Amino acid sequence: MPVALPMMTGEPTRHWMPRMTLATHDNALTDEPFVPQVVASFVTNRFGDRYLYHVNRESLNRTGAHATFEAEFRERLFRPDTLHIVIGSDSGLLIQHIRERGLPPGSRYLFIELPEVYHALAGEGLLDEVDERIVCALPENWRQTAEKLKILDYFYIDAVEIVESLAAQYAYLDDYRALSWTMREAVNQQRWQATTQLGNESFIRRQLENVCDNLQPSSLLKNAFNGATAVILAGGPSLDEQLDWIRQHRDRLVLIAVSRIATRLQQVELTPDFIFSVDPTDLSYDISKAMLKFDTRTVFINQYHVVPRLLAQWPHRHLYMGALLPWKSPLNPAEALNTPGPTVTNAAIHAAHYMGFRHLILAGVDLCFTREGHTHAVGSNEHRAGPRFDLTALQVTTNGGWEANTTPDFASAISSLGIQARQLRVEGTTLYNAAAGAARIEDVRHCTSEDLPLPEQPIDVEAVLVRRLPSIERPARLAHAQALLREFTATEHQVSKIRDLAIEALECNARMYADGLIVEPTLKRRLDRIEKNLRRQHRELNRLVKIFGIRDLLRVAKPFTDFDAMTADEAQSLGQLYYEAFRDGAERLLQPLTSGIERIEMRLEEETDQPDIERLIAFWRKEQMPGRARLWRTRHPQQAAALPPEHQAALDTLDRAFHAELEEQETAHMRRARHHSDLRAIPVRARALLQRKDRAALDDLRQAIDRHPQADTATDYAHLVDGYLAEIDQDDERAIEAYYPLVTNPNSPVLEDALVRVAGLSLNQGNHDNARFALECLATLSPTYHLQYAEILRLTGDILGAIDVYNAHIQQFPDDTQAQLRLARLYLDIDLPDAARLLLEHMLTQHPEHSGARTLMAGLH
Repeated sequence: MPVALPMMTGEPTRHWMPRMTLATHDNALTDEPFVPQVVASFVTNRFGDRYLYHVNRESLNRTGAHATFEAEFRERLFRPDTLHIVIGSDSGLLIQHIRERGLPPGSRYLFIELPEVYHALAGEGLLDEVDERIVCALPENWRQTAEKLKILDYFYIDAVEIVESLAAQYAYLDDYRALSWTMREAVNQQRWQATTQLGNESFIRRQLENVCDNLQPSSLLKNAFNGATAVILAGGPSLDEQLDWIRQHRDRLVLIAVSRIATRLQQVELTPDFIFSVDPTDLSYDISKAMLKFDTRTVFINQYHVVPRLLAQWPHRHLYMGALLPWKSPLNPAEALNTPGPTVTNAAIHAAHYMGFRHLILAGVDLCFTREGHTHAVGSNEHRAGPRFDLTALQVTTNGGWEANTTPDFASAISSLGIQARQLRVEGTTLYNAAAGAARIEDVRHCTSEDLPLPEQPIDVEAVLVRRLPSIERPARLAHAQALLREFTATEHQVSKIRDLAIEALECNARMYADGLIVEPTLKRRLDRIEKNLRRQHRELNRLVKIFGIRDLLRVAKPFTDFDAMTADEAQSLGQLYYEAFRDGAERLLQPLTSGIERIEMRLEEETDQPDIERLIAFWRKEQMPGRARLWRTRHPQQAAALPPEHQAALDTLDRAFHAELEEQETAHMRRARHHSDLRAIPVRARALLQRKDRAALDDLRQAIDRHPQADTATDYAHLVDGYLAEIDQDDERAIEAYYPLVTNPNSPVLEDALVRVAGLSLNQGNHDNARFALECLATLSPTYHLQYAEILRLTGDILGAIDVYNAHIQQFPDDTQAQLRLARLYLDIDLPDAARLLLEHMLTQHPEHSGARTLMAGLH
């Protein structure tokens, strides 16, 4: 079916670099498939920016690289004390931009580049290291390079930033999208491993914020449910498959839910016995805040560093996992329940085993995508945002036997859950999963719902809790807060001493040296005594001070430094940096201790007979915890009833704010979920599936598009996938019909994709006119199609048109030897040997060893 293709101008909204065989030249010298991208061809724009066109196309040409980078990244790339991991380098120009602007103190840069781009840049000398703090690496060796750049230290201070270059954002090369996904998942996984092993300042800050509300340790429930059966309710899509069975047998099961599924459980009127949360981030509050609507039947079990807004506004019984304080103290539980990661599900499973459950039924523990691209259950932000389209090729086998896409962090969780299941099996606890669509995990038994272990008798969870958990009333809260106040005050005093010792050490270090020598041995001995004091008398808090001072210690531990070769002046400078880091670390640790004392005092104020209610309200607002007002009223009904009307009104205002906060849907997490459901990722995934001829997965993708919340804006993507399905079915006419509304719409986001397919199909059908029209449009969209367009002009007899296209392309890309060689061959074909000779001589002047040019030149003599 011939299609009248309109001429297109300007850049389409979505680009990519296909590899497509359109036709081949009849000469063996150029008998290779046509490849749109010219991998090593640089071009210079009017601002003097020299870049690889196939990497950045026109993205740097409107205002120049410098202005574009300034507008796009602003200060994000120049945060101090940060390891910036940058996906892509924008043809090396982003590296140059950072060098020219200057590196912020304590920061380092690791650029990860695609292999073909890396080698093209390296060949031009653009990756030569002029600053050891800026390194460009290939994907396969990024870990080793990151280790040299002290990535663990940056994880330690939660200062590893992943940034996408413009090349990665626009993804003119498909591989950038996969690289970005893979790197984000790999870095985040390593981040979790590092912070759990080393500790983390942000975790300790959260721990100190939570001490007032962490009143009872989880060890109170050790073996409380010996031999019982529990259901672990997680957020995977298969959760809904199990809900009917769970409701049917609710009285015989103990329900342990992760906090993110609170909304879904409330939708189906299912109240869990326990709810778990571990994440310290504010994003976790957005995800989990619906759990604050549960009633007194639910017990909250939280990690010691859980986000405080979740814990401090929880109105019912709760238990904490881990230590109460980050230093040795009699207030810490004698036996702390320390749970493994990397997910809250791992923590819930471990805690359930600790509580004595011997049969753990997993519901919603999928750890992979559904065929439609969902990762989370109905009711979640991720599900409301729509299916994910930015999938990698990473797959796992499901319990049902088919292959499902997954992510690197899910794959890691599968591995850790397998290890955990094996260990628990040895200790007498068995894990089950009835979901066919869940990832198959070794030592997690898959069976139907009918074969799941079900106790014969109902279980009275409340009776167990009453026996095991002492009631927390006003006297217990007072005693807890008073003990904490004494502990914090003493610790604040000790940390102040460490700060003073560091200041004294700085004075000694400054006066000890002169002319590159130690001139005051007494000061050296005094400095040694200070070090001894820090190691012995303040050993425990010394460790915390180092954690809080690690940002400055990073500047001491510079990459690639040879400490043995340091001069006395360098040693003095290093000593100054070291003790400044100690001083500043102590100051940083004093901050949460001081604010913690204020928080403890406010908790004590809440328990007084006549509290200063205006002071309390101001503090709750400052802490962003309007739910404390409702909690205080519940705990102190008589004092609340006696308040004057203006204070009652102020509490009512806080209560309304709390209700509005719980109902708010447009959160930061919701916006992030929508990003993962970005329709622009569809063409990348669809092309990969077409290349593999995976019709089943393409059909799943097509159905997912229909289910997208923005179905009307997804129409063009649906047409594109329809065309791909038709091609796999070898129905070219149906494919052309699917592409027709796309190639006739100059604003289609998949115009380029559709034109490429039409060109290929037309050539396969021998319809050179249609192919010519398609390639003319493509050449207008991007120079990456110039060579294909010139070749189709040659094939259809427009020799002069082909020569014009080649010449225009070579003028724009003077280093493109492939185009020059083809033009020379065309000159020979039409009997213009002098023109061919001039072109070949020019080529050999620039590239004297080019075998193709030398062969053609030899044929002219």
